[in-house]
Formats: sequence, C-alpha cells, structure tokens
Amino acid sequence: MPDNTPKDPKEMSTGAKYALIGTLVTAVVGLIGTGMTLYFNYLEKVEPQKLAIQATQTAEAHLTQAALSITPTFTITQTATATPVEPTQTFTPTPELSFTPTLTPTLPPTATPTSTPTVMVSGEMYCVDVPALNVRTGPGQEYVTAGIGLFKGDCLAFDGYVVFDGANFWMRISQGQAGYLDLGGMWVYANYLRPQDFEQRLPVLPPPPPPPTPTPTWAG
Repeated sequence: MPDNTPKDPKEMSTGAKYALIGTLVTAVVGLIGTGMTLYFNYLEKVEPQKLAIQATQTAEAHLTQAALSITPTFTITQTATATPVEPTQTFTPTPELSFTPTLTPTLPPTATPTSTPTVMVSGEMYCVDVPALNVRTGPGQEYVTAGIGLFKGDCLAFDGYVVFDGANFWMRISQGQAGYLDLGGMWVYANYLRPQDFEQRLPVLPPPPPPPTPTPTWAG
C-alpha cells in the first residue's frame, strides 16, 4: 500500500540538496576527464611534429658546421709543353739566268730655244671705256676698219694723236705690243679712251694721207 504518511519539509529539502551536489560533482568530474582526454590527444599530434622539426634543424646545423670545418684540397696538374721540332728543309739551287743587255739609243742633244728679245714699247697707257671700239687704218671714219676691235677694259700704249676740225681726236696705237702686234700703227677715236689727258702726255702727229677714193665700176 502506498505510504501516505506526511513527510517533513526539512527532510525533503536536505535530500534534494544532496542530490544537486552529487549532480554537480559528477558534471565537474566529467569536464575534467574530457579536458584531460583532449590534452593527451593534442600531445599525441603536436609533440611528434615539434620533435621532428627540432631534429631536422639540429641535423642541418651539424651538417653546416661539418661542411665549414672541411678544408678543401686542390691538386695542381702541370701539363708538359712539347718543344716543336723544326722540319729539315731541303733547298734546291735555282739556276742563274743570263740576260742580254739592251742598248739604249743615244738621242741628239736638244736645242735650247732662243728667247725672243723684249721689244721696248714707246707711248702712254690708255684703256677703252666703251663696250666695243673700232680700230681703223687711219684717223677718221673714212678709213676702213682693221677687222679687229677693242673691248671695255683693254689697256694698251699709244704714241701720239691728231686733231680734225678742232674737236675730233684720234690716237695711234704703239708698235710691238704683246697681244696687240697686229694693231701697231692703227687708230682709234680718242674720246672713248680714259684718261682724257692725252693732249698733255702725247705728241701731236702729222695726219696720214687720206685713203684712196674708190673707183666705181660700171656693169656693161
């Protein structure tokens, strides 16, 4: 039959208190056990890796120290130099060639050219002051031209002059001038020469005879 006896409230609260304490103790123990398990699992995974890394670093340090302590030994090999042997050369004498001397013809002595004596030209120098100037056989336009003219800048000697009608001056070219040998004794109009001081420097010459009058010819 069920126990319907009323229970003491104090007893009921004390029992519950013990039950709660037991539950807390059990929970704490469980947490501690779980933490220990996780810690040992960590050690099993991490510690071997650390140990392996430390072992590798230690081995490398030992190898480096050993490599530095090794003194390299070098062996020098000398190669013998061979002395070349000169080959024996055989010389065949070349026969001497005989030459027949060639006679050089003797040329006759070259005649020394005789220099042309220098001709002393008398007169005074004057220059042409127009683009072209006729040279005539006498002092006037009625005389024929010599076929050779003078040009501006030509300078040559003149030995005298004549005057016609008191205004027309004609000057005579001196003989023997280099470059003007064919013009010696010919005449030019004095107004076309420079300088215009021939009246003071040159003598007055007698006029030459007038040119011959051409005879007309009749066609029969």
